[in-house]
Amino acid sequence: MDRELVLAMAVLGLGSITQASAAPEPAPSAAPTSATLKKADTREFRGLPIGTFVALPQVVLSATRDDNIYAQRTDETEDTIFTLSPALLLQSDWERHELSVDLGADLDRYQDADSEDVEDFWLGLDGTRELTEQTKVFGGVRHTRDHEDRYVPGSAGPELQREPTRYEHDEAYLGGASEIGRLRLRVGGTYDSYDYYSARTLAGGRIDNADRNHNLSSLGLRAGYVLTPNHEPFIQYATDRRRYDNDINGTTFNRDSDGDRAAVGLRVTYPQQRFAGEVFAGMLRQRFDYSTFSDIHKPYFGALASWRPTPTTLVTGFIDRSLEETTVSDDGAYAAAALDTAYGFEVERALTSRLSALGHATYTDSEYQSYERQDKIIDAGAGLRYYVSSTVYVGGDVRVIDRNSDDLDGEYSRSQVTFSVGYTPGRSKTYQLPAQALQRSTGDLLLAALPLDQLFNGPYAGAALSHGPLASTTSGPRGDGGSDVSQFGASGLGEALFIGYGCQLDRWYAGIEADVEQSRADWSFSKDKTDARTTSLDKDDGYSLSLRGGYVVDNGSLLYLRVGRVRTRFDSYYTINDQAALSGAQDDRQDGSRLGIGADLPAGDRLFLRMEYAYTDYDAYDVDYVDDDGRASERFANEEGQFRLGVGWRFDAAPSPVPLQPAVQGFYVGAHAGHGGLDSHLDGYHSEDGAPPLSQAYTGDFSGMGGIYGVFVGYGRSFARWYVGLEAEVDTGRTDWSHNRETNGEGGRDFSVEKKSDYGLALRVGYSLPNGTLLYGRVGPVRARFNTSWAKGDNADANIDRSYNANGMRYGIGAEIPLTQQAFARLDYTRTNYDSYGFRTGHGNPDEIEFDNRESLFRMGLGFRF
Repeated sequence: MDRELVLAMAVLGLGSITQASAAPEPAPSAAPTSATLKKADTREFRGLPIGTFVALPQVVLSATRDDNIYAQRTDETEDTIFTLSPALLLQSDWERHELSVDLGADLDRYQDADSEDVEDFWLGLDGTRELTEQTKVFGGVRHTRDHEDRYVPGSAGPELQREPTRYEHDEAYLGGASEIGRLRLRVGGTYDSYDYYSARTLAGGRIDNADRNHNLSSLGLRAGYVLTPNHEPFIQYATDRRRYDNDINGTTFNRDSDGDRAAVGLRVTYPQQRFAGEVFAGMLRQRFDYSTFSDIHKPYFGALASWRPTPTTLVTGFIDRSLEETTVSDDGAYAAAALDTAYGFEVERALTSRLSALGHATYTDSEYQSYERQDKIIDAGAGLRYYVSSTVYVGGDVRVIDRNSDDLDGEYSRSQVTFSVGYTPGRSKTYQLPAQALQRSTGDLLLAALPLDQLFNGPYAGAALSHGPLASTTSGPRGDGGSDVSQFGASGLGEALFIGYGCQLDRWYAGIEADVEQSRADWSFSKDKTDARTTSLDKDDGYSLSLRGGYVVDNGSLLYLRVGRVRTRFDSYYTINDQAALSGAQDDRQDGSRLGIGADLPAGDRLFLRMEYAYTDYDAYDVDYVDDDGRASERFANEEGQFRLGVGWRFDAAPSPVPLQPAVQGFYVGAHAGHGGLDSHLDGYHSEDGAPPLSQAYTGDFSGMGGIYGVFVGYGRSFARWYVGLEAEVDTGRTDWSHNRETNGEGGRDFSVEKKSDYGLALRVGYSLPNGTLLYGRVGPVRARFNTSWAKGDNADANIDRSYNANGMRYGIGAEIPLTQQAFARLDYTRTNYDSYGFRTGHGNPDEIEFDNRESLFRMGLGFRF
């Protein structure tokens, strides 16, 4: 575990802000820990009196959808996990001295991968005794039965080990603190013992983990001097002793080591600004008994800060550097430890006495010592909690994790969506926010009353520009009894005209709409070889009829869903090069089903703006052509995602009210889900037996679609009604395309690109409409990871299976629609151009290919301003 964090908590006494520190990849937990309960507002969690103690019990049932339960780079496994988390914190209610007991459990049940089921529990005792008004002693013990999550570097995957590794952890700490005038002294020690259980292989064999059993101990001292009421400089020193019970299996050595940490720092407190924090810097040293492991001499630094900009908002930030134990190894080479440096923040806002929002993000850089590996981990999330009664709440959370590593197998992306129900009988049944917060929040949460009846009644018409990905899966026979499945595609612009009629009943809306559109989306593929194919697709004009249903929110915007049928003209072409005179070419209309989501945003008396994204799945059809064996056909299955930005006019509806809401500004955090397409243009040369190397030109447009989850955080300022802001975002998901060839003869290639995750910054510039809707444009850098494969022939060692980290520039537009003065719904559409990358395969007849990736992405999110 993190020795410096334990020492800080138990010995150095950093106070309530220590809860900000986190492990690089904390395990998901539906229930707050005892530390969370301890820091809770006592006016909210008064507890249940039991003699001279107060009990804070809770029970949480959560359901988590995890899209990568084994934290794998490829071939991810999804599952739903139900977790039952009972917990109890028992605290003394004495004038002097303190005593607390906390116990609880996390019981996980996987719906498919039941071998991952675990039962974790803990029991702890903590106490403080005041010897005098200036001197006290403190201590505690804890026993935990836990498991090692599959994402931990060095842990065995599901192909090697049947279930997660389980272990027991015993810990104890003892210390004292004293104030002598302006001098502040703290001294203490900690002890931790880890005992790992044996595991099983898939065949039932025993995996001995006794070589992982180890003990950690530390002694520490901290001395501070109260220079002013707001400033306390300090020095601190701690030892670090690590001892293993056995040598690493199959070797004659282990990771025994001794070290220390020395630092100077400054603690500050500004009560009027409701800010407290500290920063320190020094040296970290660790010496290993095994001579092959290099001793560690590294800078040691950290920071913790807690700030309440308002009575209902808490912002916490931290920087933490620690030396972590690890089992990472490869082919006889072993890592001595991992030096982790983490930077993170957490923000929490009570929106009402019942509703609160939370966001967090951590970036961790893990440098493995005496071993060639470095990991970079991003872990971010956001959530809501709402008390449906005084003691029962429901919650929702989104979490995204991405690990980029020098070790290809160590990379992964992961997203988790959690819904929970909790019971906290210790919560006050009469809890209210502080009076000053209530006075502020009441105005914040209510938008101006608007006359919204009949706002969207009657006929309307408008025009729109469109853009989005067009993807086609083609399949058919290839020579000598083989087959081929390819995902082609590209993105393109278009225009549309729409006309419709709607009825509004109270806030609910129903209507019917027809539109006509013209598109310039097309893709093509060709290879300079006589028996290769050439194919292409052009999307032309189309028309559709849809039903729309939606709801008018407080500021007069209509949020709606669309479902309908589409008929579109496609120009489809397919031929074998040496049979071009007998090519297959079709120019006909295909039917499809369309599902969309969007918003109509009032921008004048009857004028409105529209932002919409729709997915269309077209019926498959065949294109006939002639090959060497006679007549054949290729099957085309088309789909598209289309974003529209439009303007419309309501003819008979009531004029849009102008409530003159305040301009948008301030700090915000949120989560989003999205859908989009990845377009890859490939250029290069193939080599075949009997032909000169790299003599066959190859070019093609490939595309695939997929979904993403993500979180965002940002800050903006308004100048009159103009807006300027900066935003950070992280997404994870699965958008990919592939080409698969089955052949009974020579030739043929399987290749693919899968976009896993991205993170970036954006400059946003916009304008707040009178009703509070923010229209904005955005531009900024993005970094994404692309898993890329290329395989041909029988020499697997010459094939390509790599991850490429590509920089890109993302630009787009969006709208934020206020639901309350603090909460908003977001519609966001972006286009990202990534730097190209390429390779030459190691075959005797190599291929050389360049990949140029572009991404179109629509995201709809929920955010909260602080």
